[in-house]
Amino acid sequence: LDLIPCDMVVNATLAAMPPDGAADHCEVYQVGTGAQNPLSLRHLAKAVAEGFSRWPVRDRDGRLLEPALCKWIGAGEFKRKLYRQIRQARLMRDLDRRIGLRERARRVNQKLRVLERSKVFADLYAFYGLHSPRFLTTNTRSLYSAMTPADQALFPFDVDRIDWWDYIVDRHIPGLQRMASSKNGGRKTNHREILDKIVDVPCVYDLFERTATTYGERTAAQISRQDGNGWVRYSYRQLTDAAAHIHAQLAAHGLAAGDRVVIYSESNPEWGLAYLGLQRAGMVAVPIDPRLPAGKVFDIAQHVGAKVILAGRTAYQNLATGEAQDAPVSVVQLDQPFIPSPEALPTSDGATAPPQRHQRREDTASIVFSNGTDRGLEATSVSHDSVLADVRHTLQSNDPNRRIRSIAMPQMHDDVEFSRRFVSTLAAGACVTYVDQTPI
Repeated sequence: LDLIPCDMVVNATLAAMPPDGAADHCEVYQVGTGAQNPLSLRHLAKAVAEGFSRWPVRDRDGRLLEPALCKWIGAGEFKRKLYRQIRQARLMRDLDRRIGLRERARRVNQKLRVLERSKVFADLYAFYGLHSPRFLTTNTRSLYSAMTPADQALFPFDVDRIDWWDYIVDRHIPGLQRMASSKNGGRKTNHREILDKIVDVPCVYDLFERTATTYGERTAAQISRQDGNGWVRYSYRQLTDAAAHIHAQLAAHGLAAGDRVVIYSESNPEWGLAYLGLQRAGMVAVPIDPRLPAGKVFDIAQHVGAKVILAGRTAYQNLATGEAQDAPVSVVQLDQPFIPSPEALPTSDGATAPPQRHQRREDTASIVFSNGTDRGLEATSVSHDSVLADVRHTLQSNDPNRRIRSIAMPQMHDDVEFSRRFVSTLAAGACVTYVDQTPI
């Protein structure tokens, strides 16, 4: 097969653009791998099977699906079977419509659309699959060789460097999983099923842990960084491991269950990870508005008896003053190593302290301030039961066929905004997408 990652096509296109006035003739640059680094169908099939074994998917009921190996048949046999199925589906659909079985006709029509789409792809790619063409890339290789090392690093399109096994197993398949997960896996959210699962949970972290058990590799939180690092994504399993890591970090700072910790951060995945880590440790989160000045932040920390302030990247800079150095409370930045990246994430094991299981519904999960800017320190304690009730209300109020997704904006310190956007989205096994608020 002559396959090529589309980012390499884009990079080659940018490199091939001539400067103004320099194009006095037409050059042809073909971007392909067949002549230099071809991929066989057999290798592709093995890599896909391995990829879905390593990154499993689940059916609508949450059961793991076992990947099946590809079976190779001739083009003629494939077309005969496909065309026969299309004819049978059309006959069945028309018959169902005539006798008034509209719902069954609708389902058959959906199957027919899939078959017809398969026919379009088969016709489109038949030539490439049957004739194994090789596209000459001499000009493209010369173009890449003429680039400076710095430009080659910025705009790579050297196809010799593609490791097909690594690309398919560890990049392409997980990428498909993330894309499908961000769209809720194409499945409708069964809110009643979710409500039945969380009816008896005593605390917020138990709610999340039950969801993570069902949707392990599905993307739970993501953000597109403005610093050039692109998308950063955490799966439900990775959120669980990150919460365990943060629990251990909090214990290393001398904190224990029941302690109060301020979260002073812009809305981002680190905010959510910090909150889950605190809930896992049985601590009380005190999220506050990231726009508050440093003096007000330390006043709130003292008012609630917090021992630590967890500060986001921008918020941490606001606290980096003389007042912060003299404050009787520690400031920890929500960055590595306290917050692990998905790539550097340690796997939770027996050495990690288990989640606190003694929390009750009436225990305080967080303390919020309704308006800390104009009306002083007006604190409200929010119990686990209050958060869980809000989650149940959100799921019950939504159309059961509606897919839940969320974009997390700056008001995550608000208890209603937090429980309805963040906790409810995770409870539904959906994805929270953050808007990067870090100044460039």
